[in-house]
Amino acid sequence: MLNSLEKFKTSWMIILKKLVNNIIELSIDEIDKFNFHYGEFEGLKIIEDEVEYEFLFRFSKEKHDLICFRSDAIDRNGPNALDPPIFSRHSWNNHFKESVLYYNDTTLYR
Repeated sequence: MLNSLEKFKTSWMIILKKLVNNIIELSIDEIDKFNFHYGEFEGLKIIEDEVEYEFLFRFSKEKHDLICFRSDAIDRNGPNALDPPIFSRHSWNNHFKESVLYYNDTTLYR
């Protein structure tokens, strides 16, 4: 039987694999050494002080601007309840020539 942390990790990976083909897992110390791809919509999980931060992103070679999207308020109860991670407006990623970054609110797991 899965404990709550294992359930979270399993659900996170299932949701992310539906959205992107590549999921990168790094520690905070590895970010500046990692060679990120351009033009690909990817997932990223960064672990810092035992907190897991989840992102979707696509970096652009054409533009130097970055557009960031955060999670919207969500219904945690009721018939329309959603479980994190939440990446609001992730389907918009191809509508921009700029780089895009979507981040999940880690407080949704509390």
